Amino acid sequence: RTGSQPFFGSYQSSTLGAASTLCPNSLNDLKHDTAAGVFLAAVAATIAAGATMTVAACEPTPSQVGKEDFEAVQSEHDIDSMPLYSLEQVAVNDGLDGKPIWMTYGGVVYDVTDFVANHPGGSEKIMTAAGSAIEPFWHLYRQHYASDLPMKLMEHMAIGRLSDDDQDKINEQMEALEEDDPYAREPARHKALKVHSDTPMNAETPTRLLNQSYLTPTSLFYIRHHHPVPYLTDKEIKDYQLKVDLSAYGKGVVSFSLDDIKKMKKVEVVATLQCSGNRRSGFNTFQRTSGTPWGQGAISTAKFGGVRLVDLLKLAGVDDPVKAQEEGGIEHVRFHALDGMMASIGIEKA
Repeated sequence: RTGSQPFFGSYQSSTLGAASTLCPNSLNDLKHDTAAGVFLAAVAATIAAGATMTVAACEPTPSQVGKEDFEAVQSEHDIDSMPLYSLEQVAVNDGLDGKPIWMTYGGVVYDVTDFVANHPGGSEKIMTAAGSAIEPFWHLYRQHYASDLPMKLMEHMAIGRLSDDDQDKINEQMEALEEDDPYAREPARHKALKVHSDTPMNAETPTRLLNQSYLTPTSLFYIRHHHPVPYLTDKEIKDYQLKVDLSAYGKGVVSFSLDDIKKMKKVEVVATLQCSGNRRSGFNTFQRTSGTPWGQGAISTAKFGGVRLVDLLKLAGVDDPVKAQEEGGIEHVRFHALDGMMASIGIEKA
């Protein structure tokens, strides 16, 4: 099995063909795997067929980095002897037109080109910081401070230093940002929750309380956040408008107030939600993973009530979602949340 994605946690390669790449540190990880033997046989066959195999350094995986002595790695990377760059030079390397992707943090310049595709938060998010400092972004996405893994991974991407004058400008920007803490109005949480991070809040239902009742009490429902909880004033709630953009369907934008939505038929559904990382901490016994180290409490059950999406779309002008797909070429319904998160489902599921 070959491809451009991580294989058994440590192997990366281009598709075997005229030319392929193999990380030199991956063989030790692969030699104990039966499937890896099949891969290595394919490598040998490829070379025998006349193709070329290039041995190259690859970015270390979270598992490999987790085993490293961070101080020893830092001592090997003499930042002070690295080239000095300005913010203008960093800004040029924004990933456009085939250019590399540089970012800065704490006065150090990093080349994150090879890491972007594997960014846990998705490449779209990390690219918003391309060619600039990441401090303002981490001020909001504080999950990066929940463990030492981000800094350990970044240590391998350091390529230079940022000028002191430019870092001073960033520090001044951060001082201004910190005067308005986006997490200042977070709601109070139940003290029994097992908290993994509080800004943003990520907490799981205590194991001992998971089966106390079929429906999880609202105060004990697990919390999986990426951003601060949106805070709305009474006026903002009163003036709130849900916008349904049907421009791609030739019908423009339709808006609904909360009062409009409350007048529609309410449907209740009992459902269990589970974070896809539930029980991730169990893997850390064998190899370190990236992400929140959930136990088994990132799962809860509740009765949800509200308006069916199909009813809302019909009122907006989409009479038949399947017809909209087959005849109108509409493939997805995309949701934009007040906190900036986005998700989508296939139109046929509406």
